[in-house]
Amino acid sequence: MPIENKDFTNNLFLLLKEFFESPPTSGAACLDQKTGLSDTLDTLSAEQASRRISDAPSIASHCEHVRFYNDLLMGDLQGKISGKIDWKQTWLKQTVNESEWQILKATLKNQYQELIRLLESFETWNEDRVGNPMAILAHTAYHLGAIRQLLRFV
Repeated sequence: MPIENKDFTNNLFLLLKEFFESPPTSGAACLDQKTGLSDTLDTLSAEQASRRISDAPSIASHCEHVRFYNDLLMGDLQGKISGKIDWKQTWLKQTVNESEWQILKATLKNQYQELIRLLESFETWNEDRVGNPMAILAHTAYHLGAIRQLLRFV
């Protein structure tokens, strides 16, 4: 039996909200309260976000990589074709000043809102429309986990 679009999108939007914003007060799928991406990043200064632990990427670098990846997949959902991607370039920005940090955090929040508006505009769902948001969700969840691990050292 096929799943109804509404059932799929309701669950997708709940998971996106949990990882990008904050988990609901009850019934969270994976995260504890105040551990979503936005909540996590809002607790950090630019200095903390830029701190490197050994040769691991900084929190700021994880954020820039997430921003790039999400932008790429959202572009794909809108039919914008990207050329060859140099993934190493997405990791070059390791440090941010306070202004850059505020802009990066705001960009991630705005990007999430744009993603929700884009997904809400779809009347039908095909393979890309299902796969890309799931990839964004999984990719963001992975990097949120890495960021939360780095918090122990900043």
